[in-house]
Amino acid sequence: MKIPSHKRILSGSAIVSFGLHLAALIFMQSHSIWLGNPIVRSPTAALEKKEFNQILKESFVAPRKTAEGPQKAAPQQEPTPALAEATHLLPLFAPLPLQNFFATNELHLPTLTLPERPLTNLFEHLPKELSIPQMLRAEEFHHLPTPLSPEFQIASAPPVVVQEPPLKVPQIETLVSIPAFTEKATLVKPPAPKLAPLPQLPTLADLQTINVSPYFEEEISFSPNEGGEGYLFAITLIPKDDLELSKLKQHYTFLIDRSNSIQKDRLQAMKTSVLKALEELDGEDTFNLFVFDSKAEKLSSTALPASSASIAQAEGFLERVDLGSFFSSANLDRPLMLTVPGRVAEDEVHTAILMTDGETLAKRGEQTALLSHWTSFNQGKVTLFPLAMITDGHLATLELAAKSNKGRLVCAPTQRGLKRKLLKLMRSVHSPVAKNIACRAVSPTKEQHVDLYPKPFEAPHLYLDQPYTLIGHTDRLEDFVLFVQGRTKGGWINIKKTVSFANARKGGKSLKAEWALQSAHNLYEEYLRDQNPVHLAQARELLAPYDYQIAFE
Repeated sequence: MKIPSHKRILSGSAIVSFGLHLAALIFMQSHSIWLGNPIVRSPTAALEKKEFNQILKESFVAPRKTAEGPQKAAPQQEPTPALAEATHLLPLFAPLPLQNFFATNELHLPTLTLPERPLTNLFEHLPKELSIPQMLRAEEFHHLPTPLSPEFQIASAPPVVVQEPPLKVPQIETLVSIPAFTEKATLVKPPAPKLAPLPQLPTLADLQTINVSPYFEEEISFSPNEGGEGYLFAITLIPKDDLELSKLKQHYTFLIDRSNSIQKDRLQAMKTSVLKALEELDGEDTFNLFVFDSKAEKLSSTALPASSASIAQAEGFLERVDLGSFFSSANLDRPLMLTVPGRVAEDEVHTAILMTDGETLAKRGEQTALLSHWTSFNQGKVTLFPLAMITDGHLATLELAAKSNKGRLVCAPTQRGLKRKLLKLMRSVHSPVAKNIACRAVSPTKEQHVDLYPKPFEAPHLYLDQPYTLIGHTDRLEDFVLFVQGRTKGGWINIKKTVSFANARKGGKSLKAEWALQSAHNLYEEYLRDQNPVHLAQARELLAPYDYQIAFE
């Protein structure tokens, strides 16, 4: 078959191209790519090791010439093994001209000398705004004492290095005329810098603090401390009618004991009382209901508004509540745990109303759970108001639980009186205006010592139209200043009163009974910490004259 002409041309071109490339590769393999002469290694490139070492010795230990004259060369030493190895490898990489120079000539390193330049006065180059009035003249530098000499009394002067012989600095005019300086001269103390004006402290108005002292009247009573030293006193702050403070939002939790110890008629009276109390709530208040024995059941998983629909829902829930079985008993700790919120807003308070007979508190473990475990878990977030009957047992334990959680015990004489007592309680706590109350007594003399109760973490809230009472002890009848502070809606309030016993009335048995209860309360706290029964014996002795029960039986 005959091959077309264009294929023969293509094949020929490929053969010719391959030949040309092959010839170019052979040419480049045998010739240098540089256009100059090819590199030729001289026979002298392989110098003897001993000869080259001798050249290095003569080059680097040659005598040096200084301004004073020639110096003797340092004695030659044998090269170290590392240097011998380096000098053995050096000729292999050195170019030919340098090798011929080393082989035929002795290498002498030139001695470099710096040109003489006049010394510069550094003071002359300082900016004008940095010139110091007490700057020294340059020619007197060498007259200064050394920093270690006792005459050196100027801490602000920089240390000067004294050289021998001293440097002769040429006279150079400075920018500032400076008086002569001697060793005994003293520098003029610079004027004290002017401090920036301090920022003004914020006023009470800037801190959103309201002074409500004029809106409260104080009543003071005192009595000698029988069986002890000093005096007992009570201070009652009575709000005036023109006091106006914003009300804090309030969340109510009603806890109803339905255990078998609660009789059917009493359970019905408690349910009726709660429905009547819900009518006292404001529109911004919220509530919830709990019924419990050994188990707890609640009306809603969330807080309900005080609306007619929510009250109707609560009524239907209470209609289904029945008395527990014969063997059922109440557990106060668990339902109270459910009342404690994770966080309490600054403009709200939480109130728990516990309706029980306290029969479960006959067990020492239940007492500890209520007075220690739940109180520690609560940390004052929920105010506790137990509602019981005066015929119930363990009222002292319920009262201690209430005082430890900013509340108080409410007792009804009969079952029918439960509704009346609950409604009275609802009206007294209807308008909380300040919480986180803190009280402090400041005496003008250090000799006087004043104790105030309740303590800050136990102090109840301040309610509108309700008196606020403090009790205390002082070692002498001297005037002192009382400060009361609390958080209100959007800020703080302050009450400042001067407590004077000059016009105070004499307290009676009720004041002594209140102090006995407070002293017993302090002993109870010590007992919960160390479980020492001696504290209970002391509390029993304090309460015996007033026929009060002890909280721990």
